[in-house]
Amino acid sequence: MATREEDWLRQAKRDLEHARHALEDRDYEWSCFAAQQAAEKAVKALYQKLGADARKLSRSVKIRYFDKKLQIQNNCKFH
Repeated sequence: MATREEDWLRQAKRDLEHARHALEDRDYEWSCFAAQQAAEKAVKALYQKLGADARKLSRSVKIRYFDKKLQIQNNCKFH
């Protein structure tokens, strides 16, 4: 059985794929919305993977948490 963070990440990947298809169809507004949803779900997945409760915090608070917890450098690259 999948953990909740795995479920969030799976949903994020599906949303991102949907965003790509919408972009190919030149449906830019929907592509942006789906990409934003994918990003938010991926952040929730990472937050929960780190053992934090992501339900009641804003995205900016979550991102600051990552910066402190993971000591993210301004020039890091994500793959």
